[in-house]
Amino acid sequence: MARLSAALRAVALAALLLPIAAAAQVQAAKLAVDKQHSVGKCPLELHFAPTVTVAKGPVKVTYQIVRSDGATSGPLQAELRMAGPQQLPAYTWKIPGAQGAKLAGWALLEITQPVKVQSSRESFMVECW
Repeated sequence: MARLSAALRAVALAALLLPIAAAAQVQAAKLAVDKQHSVGKCPLELHFAPTVTVAKGPVKVTYQIVRSDGATSGPLQAELRMAGPQQLPAYTWKIPGAQGAKLAGWALLEITQPVKVQSSRESFMVECW
C-alpha cells in the first residue's frame, strides 16, 4: 500500500511539473520585418521572420502573428527539436493603400503554448505612390 501511495504521488508530481518544464523551455520570441520603411506602388508586401529561442528540445509551440490592424494569423504550431534560436515559417502581410498614402503599423510574435511569451512590436512605415 505504501508503494502504491508513493507511486501515485510521483505520478501526480510529474503531471504538475511537466507544464512547468515545457514552459521553461521557451526563452524568447522575436519578429523581424524585411523593410522597416517601404516606398512603392501599393499594395506592398512586407515579410516577417519569426524566431523562437528554446532552452532545449523537443518542444511544441503554438503561436500567432498579431497585427496593428487587429488581425492575427490565427493559431499556428511548430515542433522545435533543438536548443537555441529557431526560425518559424515566414509571414507575409499585404499592405493596401491609395496613391500618396503613408501608413504606419506594427506586428508582433505571440507564443501562446506552452507558455505565453510576446516579442516586442516590429514597426514599419509604408509610403504609396
